[in-house]
Amino acid sequence: SLSVIVTVTQTRPVTKSPRLEDLVRVYPNPLYRNEVLNIDWNINGGDKGVRVIVYDAAGRKISTQMLTAYGKTIKITGASGVYFVEVRWGDNKRKIFRVAKIE
Repeated sequence: SLSVIVTVTQTRPVTKSPRLEDLVRVYPNPLYRNEVLNIDWNINGGDKGVRVIVYDAAGRKISTQMLTAYGKTIKITGASGVYFVEVRWGDNKRKIFRVAKIE
């Protein structure tokens, strides 16, 4: 085969974009009894806060809450089971977490 010469002229450094898992964290999981669920985020454009929507295992919306930098906890009301916690920010960006609640 023929050899090829490649010349790179990029002057801007190549950086890896952070993964969503690095930007939003939900804990503890599983959630025991009446503990609160902590939601930490480090999001560009998330300075106005994030919207947190909780769904039960059947997909029914349980609660919606807006969290700011000073309020990073929510309480999941309801029986033991699996819940889905959706964190939304910016222009339609979101991350969904599966959380088990144990009474």
